[in-house]
Amino acid sequence: MAAFHGKRASGSFTGITFEVQSFTIDATAETVDVTVMDSAAVAAATHWKEYLTGFKDWTATVNVILPLAGIGLTSIGTEAELTLDMTETGGRLYKGNAILTGVSMATGSDAPGTTTLTFQGTDQLEENAT
Repeated sequence: MAAFHGKRASGSFTGITFEVQSFTIDATAETVDVTVMDSAAVAAATHWKEYLTGFKDWTATVNVILPLAGIGLTSIGTEAELTLDMTETGGRLYKGNAILTGVSMATGSDAPGTTTLTFQGTDQLEENAT
């Protein structure tokens, strides 16, 4: 398996491109327990539960250098296309519509201003290999 370096990652939302320090995408699928407790199941002696796949979901957390223009607290609740791109170093491109659900800003005397953006996906998350 080939590895890639994340040092050239970028991201954009509502037309604003940001300088990404790191990001995390969590994609999940719900499951529903459909195990039955009948005599055939007990006689089978396997006693394994059975599940069906439910809805899929994704969220993203993106840590960025705070742009001079800012992200804008008025952007909270905005839905737009989120793009997270690592293709410049051989990685992948992720994109999908998302709602900006949180903005957390921090700064210090010895570091640049940073912002943590949290997103809730509203449709399919696309993954394009490069």
